[in-house]
Parts: sequence; structure tokens; C-alpha cells
Amino acid sequence: MNLLPLVDSSLDFDDPIFLYPDHRDAAATARSSSGFSDFVDKTVALLSTCPIKTLSVNGHCYENSRVDDWIRVSLQRSLPELHLRCPHRIDKDRVELLFRSKTLVKLTLSDGCVIEHLPDGHMDFTDKHFMNEKINEDRFFPSLK
Repeated sequence: MNLLPLVDSSLDFDDPIFLYPDHRDAAATARSSSGFSDFVDKTVALLSTCPIKTLSVNGHCYENSRVDDWIRVSLQRSLPELHLRCPHRIDKDRVELLFRSKTLVKLTLSDGCVIEHLPDGHMDFTDKHFMNEKINEDRFFPSLK
């Protein structure tokens, strides 16, 4: 019997190699990151019928395709809060999902996580004149209305 849907579905995944700094050799890092990613895959799959309230991914050894899948699946489950604290390049398809989500209200990107391509009509926060621009609220982050 799958009991995971009965618990709070705030998922905070932290790569175990940071909990065990003595195991930093290349072979141990590869084994632990692969095993940890497998664990995250299975956990997200077991929550297939319930909404995910928060997804936090912290670490440095994840495959881009796996992180992309975690983002996609979580957004399909009405994710309101996403924190990516890992070196990851969010591709154009995931960016579209993030910016057009009707439920996402909090997005944190840090520790090398970057957006490859912002959708048309974006607000560029690196531009010194960004305060003069208006965000099209109908197109981006509709849940913030």
C-alpha cells in the first residue's frame, strides 16, 4: 500500500554527498548521485495522484534530463513553489512551463541554476531600466493576479 499520498507533499531533496563530505572521490560521487536521483524519481512517481506543494532540489550531481522531468511532473501536479539550488540549465520548454503555470507563485533559482531562454515579452531583471517595463500578467504567472 502506498502511504505517501497521505503525508504532506512538500518535497525537499538534498544530495547526500553534502551530508557525507568524506565520500568525495569520483566513484563514490557518481554512485551516490545516481542512487539519489533514482530515489527522487521513485518518490515523485509514488506521488502520482497527489499535488506537490513544494519541490526543493539541492545539490550538484544531477542529470539535466532528470531535473527537467522532476520540474515537468511537479508542475503537472499544481506545484505552487519551486526551489532549484543546483547547477542546472532550464531549457526553453521548461521555461515555458514555469512562466505559463497557473499555480506557480514562488520560484527560487540559485547555486548555478539558470534559465537558458526567457519567453517573448519577459522582464529582464539584468536591464537597469526594468522598472519602466510592465509585466504582462495575463501571459506570465497568471496565479499572481
